[in-house]
Amino acid sequence: MLIKLLKFSGYLLYTLVVLVFLLWYKFPVDALTFRIEKDLNTMTPSLHWVVQEVTLVPPLDIHLHTVQVFEKFKKNKKSENSAKKEKRKLFTIQTMTLRPALGVWKDTGNITAQYKLNLLSGTVAGQLGLTQDRSTLAYDGTVQDMSIGKENLPFIQQDYQRGVQGILSGTFSGSRKMTEKHHALQGTFQVTKGTVGLQYPVLGMNELVFDRLATQLTLNAGKMTLSKGKMTSPTFTADFQGDIYTAVPCRLSRVQITGSFQPKPAFVASVDSPPLVHLLKREMAQGKGVLPFTVNGMLQQPGIVFSSLPPAFNRQMGLQRRKLRQLPQSKRSR
Repeated sequence: MLIKLLKFSGYLLYTLVVLVFLLWYKFPVDALTFRIEKDLNTMTPSLHWVVQEVTLVPPLDIHLHTVQVFEKFKKNKKSENSAKKEKRKLFTIQTMTLRPALGVWKDTGNITAQYKLNLLSGTVAGQLGLTQDRSTLAYDGTVQDMSIGKENLPFIQQDYQRGVQGILSGTFSGSRKMTEKHHALQGTFQVTKGTVGLQYPVLGMNELVFDRLATQLTLNAGKMTLSKGKMTSPTFTADFQGDIYTAVPCRLSRVQITGSFQPKPAFVASVDSPPLVHLLKREMAQGKGVLPFTVNGMLQQPGIVFSSLPPAFNRQMGLQRRKLRQLPQSKRSR
């Protein structure tokens, strides 16, 4: 989501800087709003943009108010009318501000501006710049206190069948070829006060509740690499690293992550399964205290395996999942 916002901000920057002079000559604001929406919808055919209002604030600040972003999709894939698509709201940008540096443009030919987005109860702010030949967009920025949850991003629950919430912050920089799909990004991000629902119990947990999750991230040619990842909680810590091969839609992205799970005594005390408690205590008694794991599969429904535990235990988790699904049926049969 953040990557898309930055790319679309670059497109907006180029369009708005060119048209800002027309505003000073009483260019109709309605026509400008229509032009922005048309350009964004043309450049992002899978999305639909609606800009409620565009204003110019002296000296040269351009404000976009209530920018709604919708995803377009076919409700019935077998429909003969392939042109007809449904729309689903993804999120709303409350305000977007661009402040072009026209002096830099005049002196160097590079279009540069500061930007700020207000969305998801937080902000994304930084600087954008187009090279003189208009071929590359370079940017950097800071994310502060963006709220992730089903209230403001309901499509997460719909697409992944799990609850996700937390507060996202971080810093990033990157570049984008305007005429190609090549996109490079690097940054450091963290999520605090987080919860990730699990589709089936893992080590007795129905959800991951953590104080902080932090990772370094790089994106190049559709491959996202996570490094120095760490999750901390009152009952456990976990380290992780790996790759995500991005796809459209995002839920079909492929995950390959390895890591280690370090349960604390409070975690072992909270487990209700005696066999699991025995396994965990055995690992800790052997001086390891660490459970290596791998996560593989589609982002929508990845699988996790703890390599130091017996294969029967990992299979048992899968059997437990099937039994849980059968419980409603057994109740109905009584």
